[in-house]
Amino acid sequence: MTASTHSATAGATAAPSAPATTRAGRPGRRAPRSDLERIVAEHAVRGALLHVCLRAVLAVFAVVTVLWEPPQYYSELCLAIAVAYAVWAVAVGLWLRLDAEHLVGLTWLVLTVDLLFFGILNQVSGISDALSWTPYILSNGLVLIPVLAAAQLRVATGVVIGVVTTVLYLLSSVAARSYNGSPGTDGEPWSSVVLRTVVVAALSAGAVGLSAIQRHRVAEIGRLAGQRAELLAQLTTLADRQRREMAEHLHDGALQYVLGARLELEDARDTGDPGAFDRVDQALVTAAELLRSTVSQLHPAVLAQAGLAQALRDLATAPEVRGRVAVQVRVEPPDDDRRLPNDLLLYSAAREMLINVVKHARARHAWIELRRDAGGSTVTVTDDGTGVDPDRLAQRLAEGHIGVASHRLRIEAAGGRLTLDRGTPGGTVATVSLPAA
Repeated sequence: MTASTHSATAGATAAPSAPATTRAGRPGRRAPRSDLERIVAEHAVRGALLHVCLRAVLAVFAVVTVLWEPPQYYSELCLAIAVAYAVWAVAVGLWLRLDAEHLVGLTWLVLTVDLLFFGILNQVSGISDALSWTPYILSNGLVLIPVLAAAQLRVATGVVIGVVTTVLYLLSSVAARSYNGSPGTDGEPWSSVVLRTVVVAALSAGAVGLSAIQRHRVAEIGRLAGQRAELLAQLTTLADRQRREMAEHLHDGALQYVLGARLELEDARDTGDPGAFDRVDQALVTAAELLRSTVSQLHPAVLAQAGLAQALRDLATAPEVRGRVAVQVRVEPPDDDRRLPNDLLLYSAAREMLINVVKHARARHAWIELRRDAGGSTVTVTDDGTGVDPDRLAQRLAEGHIGVASHRLRIEAAGGRLTLDRGTPGGTVATVSLPAA
């Protein structure tokens, strides 16, 4: 798989991926990636850019060290190795521009080449360790390689690179210790070699820990991005769903009563039956109630005028509920009439839960409970119906019934929680909780 990227100066973000190839070499379709995979890939490309910059520092460090402090023996070979490493650093930079995704996938190989170059350069320069500082200086460059590994968010790769780097540093320090001592001594004390190696090992472990923390953060970002994408997808269809339901509600409710009243009025005109006028009046009253209920769905005026508690009481006697389910409302504290910013969200969720009870639960009774305290508000809708079925909820969501799912996403976006549980001994308990602020 390959993908082009913009230039490093533009942020080195990956461009749209090119068509993938199958194992047989034929063009194929790339499997769609999750939000987490996409975000990890973007961070890995940024990490590859950091690789290029740090690798350039290492290459310059190696060349300058060999030129400024050349080893007594094989100085030309050491210079050739340092120059070859510089060419390798340039090649990796070009690789990043042309094929960033492939480079990211082979990070372990690139880091292995880095270790090989520095390991060979240290060993060759160490042949003249008693006459030159070169191997001692070069061994310090190894400490940057675990940092390179940490940028790729691959903990296992970081562990392997850290262990190998620590071992190479120890071997280089052992090879160079005879030159680092005072005249007449055996060389640098072993305690110094061990302590410096411990510091490098700690640096490698810290790089691995940093990689693990960053990986966890990216995973959290991916989870939040997935929730955001899901919420946007749900809200895209929510407006159409609400308009369709509103149209069905008006057509099957108020419009039918208005049409019935018109027919009764025509009959009364022809027959003069006084009872027809009573039926017209009743039909118009019912139509007015249904229209008032529909307007209340858009924004219940009572919510702003009398508060959430009264709005829930009115919901319990709404035309679509009355006569089908007996609803009792309880408010704690009983005299609470506060208006809070999240009241409309609580009301909408409670209405969705109650309408689901009326339509699907085959319940005879339902209870709405509103509790407020300093921490926030909780609305609980309980019924004595057939009970919630998680598999049925998933099936209805797949069929496009997104009422509960859309409310859950909006509630969670506001810092709250919506849960559906089986009641005791039966029925369903729907709980919506939102913080005060």
